[in-house]
Amino acid sequence: MLHLVLGVLRLGPPCNYSQWMIERCIGLLVQELRQLSNPYGNLSERALLRAQLNTLFAMSPKLDVKARKAERLPQYSHDLGKGFVLLRCRDRYAIRVEPHIAVGICSHLRLKIGDVRLKHWARMRLPNGQIARSLFGEAKLSLQNIRCSRVVKLHPIAGTTNGRPRIVSVAYFFLAADNHALAIGTEFSPPDEALLAQSHGMVWSLKGPEEMIIFEATHIQSVVGMPGLELATLGGYQEDDTEELEDDKPEL
Repeated sequence: MLHLVLGVLRLGPPCNYSQWMIERCIGLLVQELRQLSNPYGNLSERALLRAQLNTLFAMSPKLDVKARKAERLPQYSHDLGKGFVLLRCRDRYAIRVEPHIAVGICSHLRLKIGDVRLKHWARMRLPNGQIARSLFGEAKLSLQNIRCSRVVKLHPIAGTTNGRPRIVSVAYFFLAADNHALAIGTEFSPPDEALLAQSHGMVWSLKGPEEMIIFEATHIQSVVGMPGLELATLGGYQEDDTEELEDDKPEL
């Protein structure tokens, strides 16, 4: 992995020069080959047909059946607008939250402090197509069978730390009055400045999550990975380079 650091210094972020998209395109075209006696001619025809279909879909999106199916919202979901969609699972009945959380919700919504009942939502689809999950949905699953995707990055307009977006682990989503979607989570600490500077802004080393916060669900920018960082040092031992004298006795 060390070569990625040198590549960033020389060329910039890897997403600007990665070959994943062209490799994916080649893989799709190879799957469509049917004439092994003339593979290059067949490949050219399939690429031309795909380009023509993409042109038709761009001119008339209604022709793309797959895209129309993808635009349909799942059953029992809740459309928040602007590409944000709350997805189940969800509590069937409103549940009373803990007193300290109720105080935070009332303060955030500028309401009189009192009991708060709400229905927990487990997931939310973002405009970029990612699914932001929560502890409410993942706590019931085995850690061996899931890939944690409840850590999100809040858009800078939602609050910054030294001009940087905040990183939050989502506990659950919920709906307030007037289709107002909120989320509760625990915020990570600011990034380690020294490591951030040495990696040219690429490595964010955070502690936490620590402080509980309430934020607008539509302020989520993307889902991010926050794995545990285990630092290791290169080590070894010096091998003795002296050779033992071979025994000239014959083998039995």
